[in-house]
Amino acid sequence: MVFDPGNLLAIGFVKRPHGFKGKVRIILYEEYELNNKEPAFFEFQGKPVPFFIDSIEGDSAEPVVLFDEFDSEEDALTLKGREIFIKTDKKKQNKGLSGWNLLFQNNLIGSVLSVIDREQQPLLEVEYQDRKILIPLVDDWVISMNENQQIIEMDFPSELLEL
Repeated sequence: MVFDPGNLLAIGFVKRPHGFKGKVRIILYEEYELNNKEPAFFEFQGKPVPFFIDSIEGDSAEPVVLFDEFDSEEDALTLKGREIFIKTDKKKQNKGLSGWNLLFQNNLIGSVLSVIDREQQPLLEVEYQDRKILIPLVDDWVISMNENQQIIEMDFPSELLEL
């Protein structure tokens, strides 16, 4: 089943757990003020699942968030790499990282066609040399993300470009 976000807007992704008590560090695509009044949504098995925010810490670009009923690193790991969505009145179809340019070793690799959500690791589907390649969206490989220029810079094994 293909996830259709409808009136949901992708605002970022969960980079990694933060500590051992269920908190996660979120990377936002652009500055956005999270709040605990409205749920955030994550895709599970092709459907949006709401999660209510218990607390928010840190700066607005990379907040540390604790979701209700999360109390362990194991809980936090279930969200690692997943895009986070919020409800929006704009009903615009958000593509998340789709359309962004991927840089590797200061070279343009290609355009991100889609983000494929896999339980083990999300994958970036990228147009590279007239073919599609898959690059795992590993948080340690993400060097930077520039929302204004829609560029994601990553450092990954160069062999992935040859698969």
